Amino acid sequence: MRQDDGQKPRGGVTNRRQVLEQIPEDPAVAYLELRRKTGLTGADLDEALAELEDLGVINTKKAANEVLYWKAASRPDKEWYSVEDAAKYLSVSKRTVQQLIRDGEMVAYRVGRGGHRRIRRTDLDGPMHREDQSGLVEPGGAEDQVLSELWDNEQDAAYDRI
Repeated sequence: MRQDDGQKPRGGVTNRRQVLEQIPEDPAVAYLELRRKTGLTGADLDEALAELEDLGVINTKKAANEVLYWKAASRPDKEWYSVEDAAKYLSVSKRTVQQLIRDGEMVAYRVGRGGHRRIRRTDLDGPMHREDQSGLVEPGGAEDQVLSELWDNEQDAAYDRI
């Protein structure tokens, strides 16, 4: 059956919804089980699964002889981070996080007798700031005679348009 524009009607959204309804958060479900539950053919199922994975709605794991699918859980961010987790979150080394704590730029709390440190999520972004730009000087021609000739000449207006 064709629509007025000559295109074949697409069941992509319907297929995705049908597939998503059959995928649990936990435990994972195998490809053949999804095919049986949804009744979709291989190509339609493959397309729906690929679209759902691209959207980040489902996760995939390829096992030795099967592919497993499960819904991507939207986990809330953790409240407390270890030094190692904080380093991963900030994309820096553990040593950098420890230095930030020692310098007082990051607040950390000791846990128990072992002295393990934990950092609140709200405190992680504290040391993140823009690099100080105050020492930079914008190039200009007033200080240097050569730069003055380069910056202020007849063709300067043409460069300004670019």
